[in-house]
Amino acid sequence: LRYIMSAELLRGWLNDDVGLSRQVGSFEDDLANGYLIGELLHRHAVMTDSAFGGFKDQQAAIAKIQNFRQVQQALVDLGVTFDSRLANAVITKKPGVALNLIYQIKLAIGSAVTAGAMPDLSASTGGAAGKVAELGPSRVRSTRPVVSESMEAARFTDLLKKSAEDPKEFAESIALARYNEHMLASTRQMEEAATLEQRQRSAFSQQRRQLQLSKTRENRRLMEEWQGGGPRK
Repeated sequence: LRYIMSAELLRGWLNDDVGLSRQVGSFEDDLANGYLIGELLHRHAVMTDSAFGGFKDQQAAIAKIQNFRQVQQALVDLGVTFDSRLANAVITKKPGVALNLIYQIKLAIGSAVTAGAMPDLSASTGGAAGKVAELGPSRVRSTRPVVSESMEAARFTDLLKKSAEDPKEFAESIALARYNEHMLASTRQMEEAATLEQRQRSAFSQQRRQLQLSKTRENRRLMEEWQGGGPRK
């Protein structure tokens, strides 16, 4: 009963108070790819626009890894414990894990707002779904050395792969996602090349038509001059 009450309270907070881009029905299903978690952190100015700009609301393994990389770094800055084991538990929809994570985030955000290190979303004049820009910047500061962030991200990804229930399947899904992305990029390039070639052919045909028309006009002029006994004056 307590679990159900907590779930309803947190669901109401996400859907009504914060106002995410998608309604949260099932914590396990709706938070598994990390997108809404990132949006929650971005709404409270914990995550920058540039960091959240790389998020994808997709189910591909590579999208989940990229999302949770950013989530992990932001949660560390917020003071919430989050590692590859917990990330994998959220991704694999372990019961109660995503719910508890949202609870920890809510507590951390509340503490930061009380301490004056973060703007209060509820005070936004734009309503629950107000933009971060209207709230002002967060004063939550990263405790991570800038030079180590890429190393941490790589290590987190590696640990996430290793902590998967089936690391081989997880790695294969990542490889497949990357292959699909490569194929999509190649297809786009081929389509762009075909479009460019078609435009060049069209332009060349237009030039040929103009040249032929000019020749026809010139021949007609010469014929008229010849028939008229010489060039017109």
